[in-house]
Amino acid sequence: MTITKLISIALIAVGEILAIYAELYSAHQLQAKSTQQVFWISFVIMTLAGAALLGGYMLGYKSFDNIWIVVAISIGSILVVEPIVAYSMFKEIPTKGAIIGLVLGMAGTLTSMFVE
Repeated sequence: MTITKLISIALIAVGEILAIYAELYSAHQLQAKSTQQVFWISFVIMTLAGAALLGGYMLGYKSFDNIWIVVAISIGSILVVEPIVAYSMFKEIPTKGAIIGLVLGMAGTLTSMFVE
């Protein structure tokens, strides 16, 4: 795997982590802080996330020469990161339906990555 592929994967992963964090932060902090304060903090984090995602997608498409691989990487990172960040912020255990949804989502992502 080339260095540009690894950098694109890293940019997408960082972008998704920041985007998920901004979304969950805004939901979690809204009870404790003012709407305006939560919005602007989330806005700055989401702007950084967007920059990382744009760079990751651009570099990813250029290096993989296949947008669907880049999309699968993005969705895969969401499926891995979002439950971890959600649990760490909210300390809630997922319901059976949510677990089934996560498993099916991961199965679909892996299928798109490895089956031609």
